[in-house]
Amino acid sequence: MARLDPKLDVTFKLLLTRYPELLRSMLEAVLGQRIDELEVLNPTIVGDLIGDKSVELDVRVRLADGTRVDVEMQVRAYRALADRFLYYAARDYAGQLARGGDYDGLTPTILVIWTVAPLFQDLEQYHSIFELRERRTHELFSSQLAIHLLQLDFIGVPGADEAVRRWGRFLLAESEAELDALATEDPIMSAARSALDELSQDPEAARLARDRSDALKLNAIALRQEREHERREGRLEGKLEGKLEGKLEGRLEGKLEGKLEGRLEGELKGKLEGLLAVLAARGLTVSEDAKVRFAAESDPAVLGRWLVRAVTVSSVDELFQ
Repeated sequence: MARLDPKLDVTFKLLLTRYPELLRSMLEAVLGQRIDELEVLNPTIVGDLIGDKSVELDVRVRLADGTRVDVEMQVRAYRALADRFLYYAARDYAGQLARGGDYDGLTPTILVIWTVAPLFQDLEQYHSIFELRERRTHELFSSQLAIHLLQLDFIGVPGADEAVRRWGRFLLAESEAELDALATEDPIMSAARSALDELSQDPEAARLARDRSDALKLNAIALRQEREHERREGRLEGKLEGKLEGKLEGRLEGKLEGKLEGRLEGELKGKLEGLLAVLAARGLTVSEDAKVRFAAESDPAVLGRWLVRAVTVSSVDELFQ
């Protein structure tokens, strides 16, 4: 049996929603408080894991006192991720209050974010807690908003609570020996291992994990192609500007035309190869008419847009709509 990777966001959600005792134990460790009762507000996975960017892979929880906790596994880190987390926290908190409502009824919003890749490279800390505090005195302004960031890449840095560290070790474990050691340290780790093994034997869970993993790979291909396109455009613009400044337009005209044509041809070829690779990886049939249209396209930007859309469309015809 191939054990599913608990660091994959869809597996992470399935594990915590199907086995709420694991979710409660994790939150007790991270938040440092006893939790007698919790309610999962979004236990199902809604949306197409490949094509729907709005698919919900976080776990939204309400505690007995009304506190709402959003738990999420983030596979990749990117520049706007911190802003996204802050926006979600603020939106969730503000969403409690109806027009004319009483502020006294507001309850805390807490985000618990696990990251596989570091969100903050310079913050070499496994468990960080972000709150609203005065910059110099650290006086707490309000306890209504908090973000717990758990950067798995820094699990070896001293200072974190052992219960929190055990959960990170479980998520990162690659061998039976590591899981055996965790099971001897805490019974909940043995339960987590059994739950993951049981989940891994579920055909539907395995299908969801496979589809999600494929989607992430396809997105990575499209992202690399787009970044390479941007780098090529930047390099080309810089070289052309430098040459044009130093030489007469008449002398350069022939050389530039030849170089531009060659580079453009190479860029078009690279875009087309990437597009066909993504479509083939997704098992989408490319008709002869579509192949002719691909080959006839002379604008790299158009091919770039098709390449990005190829990750999400359900048929090749949708690329042209």
